[in-house]
Order: sequence, then C-alpha cells, then structure tokens
Amino acid sequence: MNKKIYIGMAAFGVAASFWACGSGDILEPNAGDGVMEIVVSNEGGDTSEVGDPSIIWDVMTKENCPRCFEGSVSSSSRKTQPVRSSSSSGGSNPQSATSSSDDGGSIVIKSSSSSATPGSSPSVSSSSKTVNPGVSSSSGGGANPGPSSDFGTCSPARTVISKGDTVSWILKLKDPTQMISATTTWKALGGDPETNKATGMNGRTQNVKYIASGQYTASATVSVGPANYNISCPAIQVNGEPITGCKCVAADKKPDISVGAVWTVTGCQSAATIIGYTWNGAVANPTADTTATAAFTEKNITAAPTVSVANNDNTIETIQCDEVVSSDKNSPDYLFEVDGKLPQDAIDVKNNGCMSIRGTWNNSGYHPNVSVLCSMQGATSTVSFKMTYGTKEFSEKSYQAWGFSNVGGEIGQLNDGEVAFDNICVEFTGAETVSCKLQ
Repeated sequence: MNKKIYIGMAAFGVAASFWACGSGDILEPNAGDGVMEIVVSNEGGDTSEVGDPSIIWDVMTKENCPRCFEGSVSSSSRKTQPVRSSSSSGGSNPQSATSSSDDGGSIVIKSSSSSATPGSSPSVSSSSKTVNPGVSSSSGGGANPGPSSDFGTCSPARTVISKGDTVSWILKLKDPTQMISATTTWKALGGDPETNKATGMNGRTQNVKYIASGQYTASATVSVGPANYNISCPAIQVNGEPITGCKCVAADKKPDISVGAVWTVTGCQSAATIIGYTWNGAVANPTADTTATAAFTEKNITAAPTVSVANNDNTIETIQCDEVVSSDKNSPDYLFEVDGKLPQDAIDVKNNGCMSIRGTWNNSGYHPNVSVLCSMQGATSTVSFKMTYGTKEFSEKSYQAWGFSNVGGEIGQLNDGEVAFDNICVEFTGAETVSCKLQ
C-alpha cells in the first residue's frame, strides 16, 4: 500500500530539486497547490491515515542514504524515476528522504516500512497498487465509479443568485489531500463555462456565471488514479426580474382553535408578471392562493409558514409569515367574569398568557367600552410589554426602570346579553408576571 505525505514548500524553503531514498516517487507540486506530494511504499499493508503517530519516522542524511544525494529531479519532469526498496526483511535503516535548503538543514519524511535497503529491487507490483475506497480496478485500464459518499459532497456557495451573477460550486472532501493528485471535470449546463477540467487543488472549486434565470445544477467527476468519483451538486435558483414589497400577515396572532390561523400575502411588486404562490407550513386557499390557513387541535401550538412567490421570469422569492400561537376560548389561561358589572380585582398574568372576559351584561342604561390595563412593579431586567387582541396591539414605549403602570387599551363595548372577549394576550420582559385589570 502506498502512503502519501504532503509537505508545505513554503514552510521549509524547498529548492527546485528533490532527492529520494527508498521505494516510491517524489512529485513536484501542482501549480497553485503550494505543497509537495511524496509517495512512499508501505509493504507492511498498514492502513492508517497520513499523520498516524504509530508510523516510524527517520531523517535522511548523506551518511545513511548516499544514493539520495547523487542526482536531482529535472524541473521539466513531474516524477522521478522509481526508487527501489528491498522486498526482504532486514535491519537496515528505515527509508527516508530530505530536500536540500540554503541553511543545510533537512526535511523529515515519514515511512511505515523499516525493511528497505538502498539499491534493492522494486517491491510493489502493478497488481498491488492501492485503489481508493469505494472503487474497483479493472484490467481494461479503468475503474468502476465509486459512490460519492465515500469521497465527498458538492454544494454552491449561494443557493439564490440573480441572473448575470457568478456562483462558486465547492467540493468538500472527506480526505482533502486526495485532490493533490486528482483531475476534476466540472459540468454546469446553462452556465459559463459549461465544462472545465482542473488538476490538483485547483479542482476544488468552480466559478460559473449564469446569464439566464431559472434553476441550475452542476456535477463534478474527480479522477484519482484509476478511480472516478461522480459527485452531484444540489440546484441553485437564478432569479430574473426581482419581486419586492411582499408581506405575509396573520389575521390573528392568537387564533382560537375553533377558527384556525389565516395568513394573507400582500404588497408584492415585479416588472414581470407574478404567476403563483406556493405555501410551506399552511394550506393555500383553493380559489385565492394569496391566502392560506392552518388548523389547530389544542392551544399553545406555534405556526410560522413561508410562501414562495414566483413570476414569469423564473424569479422565486420566499417570504416569512407572521408567527401565531393557538388559543382556546373554552380554556382561557385567565378569566374575568362579568355579571352586570365589571370585576374590581386584578389578575396576575404570566408571560405569553391570554385572558378572556366572559359573562352577561344587563345594565340597559349603561354600555361602556371595556379596557384591559396591566402594570409591572419591581422590574429585575430590561422592561418590555405588548398586549394583543385580534388585530389590535397595545404597547408602552416610555418605561421607567422599575416597570410601568396601566398599559393596555380598549377591547370593546359592553352590550346587553352575552359578553365574550377572548384571547387578550400579553408578552413582556422584566418580571415573572404583570397585574392586569378591567376598566
């Protein structure tokens, strides 16, 4: 099995020539990679990864490897001639290699074989060369494609761009060092360029420009020795004429379970024609897809759908809708009971709690508007407060450090007969409860 060891050239000040001692090849760095690849024979069949601390390391010197300093690699050649190693066991020095440098130092090269001796016959035959995981070699000179999951994945740097923009397709590999000796063929139909071939680390990314709007994908075939890995990339959305101004508003942010939630999209504008709305997390109205609903079976269920708005220039804009929390008027968190007059006692209400006003009104000569007012005293942190009732919202902007007093607003008028004001809800910070009353 071959071991690949990669050394940063800049870190050691490596000159243009390299020497080798032991079995294997020394390769010049790929353009732009900034690394040197050294392939060392591992006759023991060790399957550990590069950097395994169990592998024996030696420093090559002129004394223990004279042949290593006899010649140098031509800059016009990518590989040296194979350097031989002994196939028999022995007690000779473990194989090692260095490169010359201006200060006379040496580079330490790792090897897991301790039986090699300079000048012996080659020990690795063509039938025993390592094949990358997930592929099988073929006597016909090729390899079956390996599963991409054994090698890596592909993803775009951005999933949504505008026409005329450029996106980077990026390979993320389980073992990035395999790219050093790889050839990568990119295909991006509909983009510019549609195909491209790159070697070494230059194949990790591919920049593609898209002139026309629509959805596009890409793929990469990475060839490492006899192995070919086919990696598919997820699609990107290339938008044409923009869609702006959209809002997705809930009819009631505390909808009762007997009614359910309702959202409506408004305000969308585009130079192209808007052709549709696709909802995620809600059910579109079959006759007007600008509206969608959600049903609830119990209170305190949260829903926050999205809606994708499309035009006829292949633009898709995804809009976040208001979040709602279901309530149940038949099981209110806090209840004010009315019986011809308003109750005078206040109720302590916890954060996100909802109140109801229920009962009967039989004072024919007096039909006041009823308000809910809340106060907070002794605040322990930053104070905020909001109360909602249907589409109504009440809040206080000028808080004192200690809290606030009588914040809220009018809920409705008390008329003769049944009284039912439900889902008057509060949201606040600064204390565990607020004290709320009717007025």
